[in-house]
Amino acid sequence: MRQATISQPVISLWVRVKIPDNGSTTRAIAGKRDGTSGFSITHTATTGALVAGIRDGSANVASASSAIDYGDAAWHDVMIALDAGTAVHIYTEQGTASAAATAVGDITSAAVFSLGSMTGYINAIAGLQFSYAAFWSGTFLSSANFTTLITSF
Repeated sequence: MRQATISQPVISLWVRVKIPDNGSTTRAIAGKRDGTSGFSITHTATTGALVAGIRDGSANVASASSAIDYGDAAWHDVMIALDAGTAVHIYTEQGTASAAATAVGDITSAAVFSLGSMTGYINAIAGLQFSYAAFWSGTFLSSANFTTLITSF
């Protein structure tokens, strides 16, 4: 995906952390971010949490972090919904995490959308498996939409 402007990106994944990290490595799962703006989803090795974040090119950064350790080698349904003007959401089969993002503006990025790797992060393919990935731009999906998606297959 090369379009620079993305409105309300939503990413849905069936993912598993297959090989636990060494305790200090954050791995990129997906994102479209250059050094200053865009969005990303990462797996934090120290806590096993999934983190969704947005940056608008200035000091305005917003992120939400799951409270669950996903480094358990099990498959997980995950949906990240990012709205630069409102909030950052992580929906999983084990709960929802959200963080306010009211000060964050335009998250336009010239970077290419990446799955499994991003500049500045270790290659996640070595530690993650993906069964599917879906991407929506310009259509915000709620936790109710997420529940419908994961129960419809």
